[in-house]
Amino acid sequence: MILDRNVNEVRLFHGVADPANIKKIVAGGFNEHLSTAGNALGSAIYFADCISKSNHYLPCPKCDSKSCDSQDACTSTFHVILARVLLGDCFTTNKLMRDTRDPPEGKHSVVGIAAHRDAGSDFRYSEFAVYRPEQTY
Repeated sequence: MILDRNVNEVRLFHGVADPANIKKIVAGGFNEHLSTAGNALGSAIYFADCISKSNHYLPCPKCDSKSCDSQDACTSTFHVILARVLLGDCFTTNKLMRDTRDPPEGKHSVVGIAAHRDAGSDFRYSEFAVYRPEQTY
């Protein structure tokens, strides 16, 4: 959902594996340094427009896997933050950018376009990456 078209401010989901981190995010904001290079869009703060994508970052409480299909897992509590994110001028891609630490020059964020929107995409779901915590709240 677009909140402000002038700065491309949107509401997006962020999965939180450890409930204790919710308090840390609320108190101090998101921290891009907790992400590591090698993720789909590099070292960034990740968001999704589809809550089921955010669930992929949350381990199953039964087996601790992030790709578990356990029927019992669906009764567990998972933690997702609905955040306001300033995407600004986005760089869009259908390819992984694992070594990225900043968006391309002149851009403010990177968006991995989902395969259902681009058949050649490396992304099953769209992913939104910002590289500065000031772009989130």
